[in-house]
Amino acid sequence: MKSAACLALAAAILTGSALAQRAAIDTVETQQTLQRFDPVDPAGYAQEKKKTIILDDSEDFGRQVLLQPTRTRPYFEATTNHDLIYTDNAGLTKNNIQGSWLWVGNFLIRGYAPLPKQWDSLTITLDIQETFYRYENNTANQLDFNRDAAALNANYNYRNEWVFGAGYGINQLRSNSSTINTFYSEGVVNWNATRLFPLGEDAVAFAGYLGQYHHTSNSNPRGSFDRVSNALVLGYNRQLMPRLMVQTLYKLQGDTYTQPALDGSPNPLSTDFGRLVNNRQDLNNMLSLSLIYNPTEWATLRTSFTSVFNNSNDEDRDYTNLQGAASVQLTFRY
Repeated sequence: MKSAACLALAAAILTGSALAQRAAIDTVETQQTLQRFDPVDPAGYAQEKKKTIILDDSEDFGRQVLLQPTRTRPYFEATTNHDLIYTDNAGLTKNNIQGSWLWVGNFLIRGYAPLPKQWDSLTITLDIQETFYRYENNTANQLDFNRDAAALNANYNYRNEWVFGAGYGINQLRSNSSTINTFYSEGVVNWNATRLFPLGEDAVAFAGYLGQYHHTSNSNPRGSFDRVSNALVLGYNRQLMPRLMVQTLYKLQGDTYTQPALDGSPNPLSTDFGRLVNNRQDLNNMLSLSLIYNPTEWATLRTSFTSVFNNSNDEDRDYTNLQGAASVQLTFRY
C-alpha cells in the first residue's frame, strides 16, 4: 500500500503541479548540459593521424569540445547512454529533501545532412530520442517520467577557433503511469557561440555562450514555464592517456520567466491554495568534474561529480543538488 506521501506526490503530477514539473525540467536540463559538453568519444573514428578540434552536438543543448584525430562525417549514428546517478535532492526542493538513486536511459538516432566537401565547416543534424528517468526512492519514484525529443541543429566551425550554432527542438515529458499522459511539452529555440583555446595537442579550454527561448504547454493551464535562458559555460578538457580524459565544466545560467508561474493553485485568482509569482528570475550555478575512458571507438565509460545551486527571487525555488554518476555509452556510426 502506498504511503500518503507517495499518493500526494502522484496527485501533484496528475494535476499538473508546477513543483513536480519544475523538478522534472531541471533534471532534464542538468543532464543535457553534461551530455552537451562531455567529451564522450576522444578516440574518435579516425582516418588520418592529424589532430583537430572536434565539436559534437548532443540534444538541443548543442556541443562538446575535445581534441582528437580528424574523422570523416558519418551519415547517421545510433547511441544508447545509461547513467546510474545518486542525487541528494531528488525533488529539487528547498525543504523535505530526500536522496535517491536514479537511472537515466537514453536512446538517440542522429542523421547528418549530406553536404558538399567544400562545406565541411558546416554540420546540420536531425536528432530523435527517447529518455527514461527512474528513481529508486519509494517517494521519489512517483516522479518517474519519460522524455520524447526531436531537434534540428546547425553548427559552423570557423578555423577551429569559433563555433556558431542555432537550432530548434521539441521536448515532451510523460509520467510513467497508465493513468497520466503528457504533463509538460515545450519548443526550444537556441543560439550559441563558443571560443576554443587549444593548449598543445592534448588539451583544450573553451568559453561559450548559450541562449534559449522556451515556449511551453502544460496539460493543466495553471501557469507558464515560458522563459528566456542565457548561459555562460567555461570548460577544460585534458587527455591524460590515449584513451583517458578528464574534464572540468562550469555553467552560470540565468532564467527570466516571461509570464507568471502559478505554484499549484486550482484557480489563478485564488490565494487559498497557491500564489501567483510575477517576474520570476533564477540564477543557476553548475560545476562538474568528469573522468572519461574509451576502451574502444564505440564505447565510453564515464564517472562524474556534479553540484547545482539554484537561487531565485521566489525563495521556494531555491535548491542545492549534489550528485555522483557512473555511465556507459555505446555509439554506432555509418
